[in-house]
Amino acid sequence: MPLLLVPQRLYPALALVSLIILLGMTATPQAADDWVLTDRFKTQLKDAQKGDSLAMYEVGRMYERGRGTEQDVNKAADWYKKASENGQYEAKARLGILYLEGNGVDRNPAKALDLLASSAEAGVATAQFYLATMYENGEGVAADDQKALNLYKAAANGGYYQAKARIAALATKPVPRKPVPRPRAVPKPAPAVTATKSDDAPVVMASAAPPAATTKTEKPGEVLLSTILAGRWVGQNGEPAGFLPSKTTLCDREGELGLKCVSGEQWRNTGALVISYVLEASLSGFNASDQFNVQYVNNVLGTKDAKKKPGDDQAALSFGVKTGKQATVHKLNCELEEENKLVCVKDRITTITFTR
Repeated sequence: MPLLLVPQRLYPALALVSLIILLGMTATPQAADDWVLTDRFKTQLKDAQKGDSLAMYEVGRMYERGRGTEQDVNKAADWYKKASENGQYEAKARLGILYLEGNGVDRNPAKALDLLASSAEAGVATAQFYLATMYENGEGVAADDQKALNLYKAAANGGYYQAKARIAALATKPVPRKPVPRPRAVPKPAPAVTATKSDDAPVVMASAAPPAATTKTEKPGEVLLSTILAGRWVGQNGEPAGFLPSKTTLCDREGELGLKCVSGEQWRNTGALVISYVLEASLSGFNASDQFNVQYVNNVLGTKDAKKKPGDDQAALSFGVKTGKQATVHKLNCELEEENKLVCVKDRITTITFTR
């Protein structure tokens, strides 16, 4: 087979192709993980259809997270229901959370309470945590800080990291003071406060009641957002994350549950060009299921010749590489799997893991 010789005048085009590949894709070994997830989903689905309750739960979890298949919370809820009817306690916990949030099903705190209580009693840490939030906030059940604290402690012992923050919050929560008994006495009529109209007719003015104390309820996803914001996230190569809070990326709160992040200046060498750019990212959708979304674009600051030679045309080398924000918007679905481990699926293709 004859060798294909590439004319020197085509080098800039090859450099451009390299740039597109490098800016739009990540390393191929990570993409192999997605084939594994797809095969796992198919296997679990077959077992679930045969009546395996654990496989039913796994299928529901993969639908809920969008792992190995398209994300579909409605289908996740259906599989959780089937698994719950077969006594699968992890599925009861997940279904209870969906009822509590109104995600994939109609919101129903009463059903959530029943499912979470059953699962929590069986020792599922996730259920213990969410049941504790219901007792703490008085949602679907009478508020009871002591029960909430006991459940948070059980969840923390079971490895549910968010429970530690809630235990600390309850420890600093002001304890309501009990009224001190006083001797009974005949109440004296309070003097009326009067105001005078222009016609001198007295008008009785009612005393204004003191404003009722309000309790701030933490929004679902607030703990997750705070955890992500506090992290110094790095990729599998040990480099600081470009679209997450890291040593080189600064993030600020945006709205109630969002972040705006801008990375420090980064460089990429295509062999022909050195490209200077920053990542501009928007993080949103933080929820109580430890999931959130990321969108980011590459903002090219400039380019220069990697190996400039006499007679080379710099304009030709940088042909097609425009400065400013690029047209491609990358989208990621991320989930905090452990306190120090974050897994993101980029553009529904590539799985990327971050740690801190």
